[in-house]
Amino acid sequence: MSSYPAPVIVYSTGPSCVKCNATTRLLARLTVPFELRLLADFPDEAEKFRAEGHTSAPVVVAPDGETWSDFRPDRVADVAARVKFFS
Repeated sequence: MSSYPAPVIVYSTGPSCVKCNATTRLLARLTVPFELRLLADFPDEAEKFRAEGHTSAPVVVAPDGETWSDFRPDRVADVAARVKFFS
């Protein structure tokens, strides 16, 4: 099988974001590769997320383009299962 195409990208508001930290901790615990980005460093992406209706952090983008916001352990578990399938 091939490797998963890219890491999950987690857009955070910063180190004090409790839900962002919970998301990255869960991704790490489930051994899902991820990249952490600050929304302030990506204003175009932040605007796009707002236009899509994402109103809370983190905003998570899976390699297949699936996007969600807030702490969603169910979605993280789903991505983890897909990563395991490809590894």
